[in-house]
Amino acid sequence: MFDERRHVLLTGATGHVGGALLPRLLEAGFYVRCMTRDRTKSEFREDERISVIEADVLQPDSLRRAMEGCDLAYYLVHSMSGDGDFAQRDRRAAGHFRDAAAEAGLDRLIYLGGLGREADGLSEHLRSRQEVGRILRQGRVPTIEFRAAMVIGAGSLSFEMVKNLCHRLPVMICPQWLSTQTQPIGTADLVRYLMAAADIELSASEIVEIGTPDTTTYREILAEYSQQNGLRRVFIPVPFLTPWLSGLWLSLVTPETARIGSDMVTGLANPTIVTDSSAERFQIDAMSVDAAIARALAGEAAGHAKA
Repeated sequence: MFDERRHVLLTGATGHVGGALLPRLLEAGFYVRCMTRDRTKSEFREDERISVIEADVLQPDSLRRAMEGCDLAYYLVHSMSGDGDFAQRDRRAAGHFRDAAAEAGLDRLIYLGGLGREADGLSEHLRSRQEVGRILRQGRVPTIEFRAAMVIGAGSLSFEMVKNLCHRLPVMICPQWLSTQTQPIGTADLVRYLMAAADIELSASEIVEIGTPDTTTYREILAEYSQQNGLRRVFIPVPFLTPWLSGLWLSLVTPETARIGSDMVTGLANPTIVTDSSAERFQIDAMSVDAAIARALAGEAAGHAKA
């Protein structure tokens, strides 16, 4: 008997974005295969529509098994720069994933990359994320590459960094790069884009830049978070702190996010703003930065129940 139910392979299911996407996929009627390198270290709710498979993006045979019978796949994984030659590893992983998707006959891939223009001299981390997108788009399977900046949501690593800085530092030294322009995105809106990508008409690979409707700076994000939490904070501009030194400082102030600190901070010097209208056809009215922060705080109060 032919099974008309759509099956999705979800990588990064234990991460912030994947964890927020999973329940929405189930609500929409998808059957979700969660891919993990070690199922003993991953917990998923009991649901007949969820299956778990062990696979590794660096092991092509395991990817072929993971994709068997799936209609589409979400690629929500990437390495951090402290993990050896992360860029080379990410390129290999993307190539394996692209080729396995073609062999399995998937109808589309959906990838979450990062905003930023090459002309601005991208950080190594952002450059690698965009290279992964290029590799995926070179395959036979049409790929939607979403490019986003900071994700604002309860439990996201970038939001945890903002929270830790604001709660621990009554006086904040602000390097010049904290004035860099950015358009972050709320987790809920990001998930709406990822969900819409599963059904939108797609004949060829494309890049879609997404973000809040308003442009802001990282300093303004820190100030808004402080204001919404009733924290009086003083911001002192300091022009001589390089992103590299700031990453070291950040790892001391917020050790919980030390593993992403240098990656994130070196990328903050790059403007991460939406430069085209590619997202318009998704017809999603993204919330403002202030609203995204308020929603994230509400999500924390509810135990991360709200993205």
